[in-house]
Amino acid sequence: MCSIGTEDSKEIESFGRRLIAEGSLYLPAAYAKYRKLLFIEQKDGQWQLCIKDGCGHLEPMPVLNVREAYLQCRRGEDTENFAKVLVQYVSEYEKAEKEEQRRKKLLTGLCEEFPNEQLFFALLPEGSGAAGRFPGRSMGEAFLIYAVGLIGKGRLDMIAVTREMAEKWGAEEETLYQETKRSAPFLMPYQILEEKLFTGEIYYIITGIWGCWGLGTLLYQDGPLQELAQEKNSDLYVLPLSVHEAAAFAATEWDVADLLEPGRKISPFGAVWYYSRRAKSLAFTEKERMAFAQMEKYGIPDAAERSEISGTE
Repeated sequence: MCSIGTEDSKEIESFGRRLIAEGSLYLPAAYAKYRKLLFIEQKDGQWQLCIKDGCGHLEPMPVLNVREAYLQCRRGEDTENFAKVLVQYVSEYEKAEKEEQRRKKLLTGLCEEFPNEQLFFALLPEGSGAAGRFPGRSMGEAFLIYAVGLIGKGRLDMIAVTREMAEKWGAEEETLYQETKRSAPFLMPYQILEEKLFTGEIYYIITGIWGCWGLGTLLYQDGPLQELAQEKNSDLYVLPLSVHEAAAFAATEWDVADLLEPGRKISPFGAVWYYSRRAKSLAFTEKERMAFAQMEKYGIPDAAERSEISGTE
């Protein structure tokens, strides 16, 4: 098989354009009616061919690696393989599309009645616009929403709870919060992974066992933060890396000043959060953190007072 260097990237892009130009011949006729079009884009330095349909998908749809297709077609000269590559890609796309439609149908059926056993938390950046579309609550630079989850074939599918869905169920936001607090730990168990820098410092990655939307596990009262804080006998600094996971650092071993800059640069939330071992609560803002500091002096509040500090009531 021929090897391709960076000097051939223009050839690969050109081949991708040819896939688009000639690919319509191998697409089902209905694709034109429903505006399913071939499209190429460069991602992580690789050209990819995909089908754009204007629809939101539960998971990423299959893509065709243009470089690999270029090689399969002997640098574009093998027209027989050219047809096979496209037909195979369309087949993979349609298989994924059918599976997604089946999962969406199950999720829609699940949402006909209040699915109080299938709810879990999701934390989004405050600036994501979620506040206008979903029932939830602001938590500093984060906005908490609720999602309905469906587990099957070793994966978790989800659909966000909209205001229309909540109205249909007759569920107030506080009801959603309380029911989710009860059901989420069973639907979305957490996992803690120990990591070590080359300089020897240890930190921890917290996520859900499904590998997605695990940031919401930080809200569990008997969850990963409490477990880590007890194990380390320390408060924690929490750096949200994405909506799926966070990094946690023992406050007795790390200086928060070393985390603030990474927090601003790499976190979509632009912040570092603080977990109080004694209060058993996560502070999303400096005001909440200062309230925890006051507790150290004047005593620990009860559950209702902690809820008032964190804005969960």
